[in-house]
Amino acid sequence: MSAFCVYAAAIWIARARAEKKTPRAYLSRGIWHVLSLQEWKAKVDQEAQRIFKRMKPVRASPFFDIPHSCLEWIALAEKNGPIRDARVMAWQLDKYSDGTPVRDNKGRPKMAWLPYQQAIAAPEAA
Repeated sequence: MSAFCVYAAAIWIARARAEKKTPRAYLSRGIWHVLSLQEWKAKVDQEAQRIFKRMKPVRASPFFDIPHSCLEWIALAEKNGPIRDARVMAWQLDKYSDGTPVRDNKGRPKMAWLPYQQAIAAPEAA
């Protein structure tokens, strides 16, 4: 089972949201005006920048089996466009601060995407 992914705010996600939000035609005084491709792309770019500035990190990567693959994906994604707040997330049992598991309405332990903390092995004393 894949248990790791990357959560980030990325410009390509903002652009996809802007493309859905930006109309290709608008109604003004009872007349439909169709935007040219260049005008529409300019509006999409402007909206994508606005969305990118205020968006929360979302799942931006496919699922991976090891966290090292997530780090490689982040390095590759940074070359392809602006990306911010990139974090490796792990599919783990959600817990309260005292360590008891969070339970759903039916009493089952709840799983959630949580920030991955790599266990750092202490050097052994020789």
